[in-house]
Amino acid sequence: MNEENKKLEENIKRHIDVMLEKMRSDFEIFGEGLSDVSKKVDLLAEDMDYVKSEIVEIKDRFRETDKMLDKKAEKGVADNHEIRIVKLENAVLAEA
Repeated sequence: MNEENKKLEENIKRHIDVMLEKMRSDFEIFGEGLSDVSKKVDLLAEDMDYVKSEIVEIKDRFRETDKMLDKKAEKGVADNHEIRIVKLENAVLAEA
């Protein structure tokens, strides 16, 4: 029975060694996967920073454009009033 127990013990040790090696391999693969994910997250963060800066730049352009349009609109209204005043003056002068 002692010999039988030794063989069983050896088989169990071999089985455990095989299982541990498989687990070690799985953990290495898992670690490599985490490393890849970490790199991709870093790249994604860089991309997001770039997109944010582009959004800020576009918003600034819109603000500038809005300011220009507001100035043109104000100038256009003033020009229209000036034209109307001149027409009214001419009409009044023509009646007199």
